[in-house]
Amino acid sequence: MRILLVSLHHVEYALELARGLSRRHSVHLVLLKERVSQTVKSEFNSMSAGAVSVTLIEKHSAKNLKVLNNFLIASRLLREFRPDIIHLQEAYGFSNLAFVLSRVPVVATVHDVKPHPGDNGKTLWLTLGRLARKYLYSKIIVHGENLKKELVAESFRHPDDIFSIPHGCLFSFHNGCKPALNQEEDHTILFFGRIYEYKGLKYLIQATPMITERIQDLKVIIAGVGDELARYRERLMTDPYFEVHERFIPNK
Repeated sequence: MRILLVSLHHVEYALELARGLSRRHSVHLVLLKERVSQTVKSEFNSMSAGAVSVTLIEKHSAKNLKVLNNFLIASRLLREFRPDIIHLQEAYGFSNLAFVLSRVPVVATVHDVKPHPGDNGKTLWLTLGRLARKYLYSKIIVHGENLKKELVAESFRHPDDIFSIPHGCLFSFHNGCKPALNQEEDHTILFFGRIYEYKGLKYLIQATPMITERIQDLKVIIAGVGDELARYRERLMTDPYFEVHERFIPNK
């Protein structure tokens, strides 16, 4: 089978899936250049290991006419690679439509059936996502039986159209990256990643005074970006127990 695997957000996940599928199928992988640079970057070639062919596309908003170039790339891939199926990792982005609206059957992996609390400002994409789940995807994959139940209730799709498949391990961090071994710091907490409401930063802040009653040399490192960090920035910057790195943290 010829599989066009499109993942404009989940780079490491898609690399693992592409390598696994390539043992039995012909796979072409489409990734977002910006996400590759943010995540695997220089390790990309060793992680893909030549097992699959890859196309990198640029990120453009729907208001930028350059996004039409991604539709041209999608059209070329459909014509030249001639996939039997498109496997889409669902994510926000106009460029996904170039693949969803093709005549090739689309299987979508839905990573978040419901938006995370605090994941605001994406009403249009959430609406388009619900329509795609209901009408455009031939089959849907989720990572858990509870997520399948939620999606059946939301999309009114027949349960036989939705498959629960475990997420699996991301060996790419071990196989492709060679991080330096650093000495652990005693009494240090790392709070890391997309810092939105669902991560619960406020509870960590509330808990810190209770911890410092017993551990006076506590250090809490906040590393990442997100709306919730902005909300508590002033408090964090003036509290000696917190160390803040407000930026995207690459894998390495």
